Amino acid sequence: MIYLQCFGIFDSYATMNPITGDVFYYSKKQTPLPKTYPLMGHFATISGKQIFFFRQDDGLHLRIEGEDYPLLDDVKVVLLTQGELNVLRVLKDEAILLDYSYPRPIIDPPINDVLSPLEEEEDYDFGLLIFNVMNDTARKKRIYQMNREV
Repeated sequence: MIYLQCFGIFDSYATMNPITGDVFYYSKKQTPLPKTYPLMGHFATISGKQIFFFRQDDGLHLRIEGEDYPLLDDVKVVLLTQGELNVLRVLKDEAILLDYSYPRPIIDPPINDVLSPLEEEEDYDFGLLIFNVMNDTARKKRIYQMNREV
């Protein structure tokens, strides 16, 4: 069982069995997390589809609507812009494994007007977060590696 933080909703988390795909959703207020727990990924619902980005023993995975995509070293993740849509594309040997289109998030106020200097566009766009992690070797190796204190 792995713990996943909801992307964009701090109070929500889930536990997932990566083998069976069973997912259970919780509110931190109603079901508090243990003091330390292994945060192994994030999840979001985008355009009505459940998306999970997590670490399992063999590395990072992307799971959309029950379909699992191991993001191993021979897999490339690309983020394209097509009009008002972003397209998250997963490629292996230039063959398209996944082509997932979703509405580009509207950041209001614009990111330049946000008060916190630590916020970035990927804090609002789950696909961009996945793309950025997968294209930064150091970040790819360290994400979801340690226990996290709440």
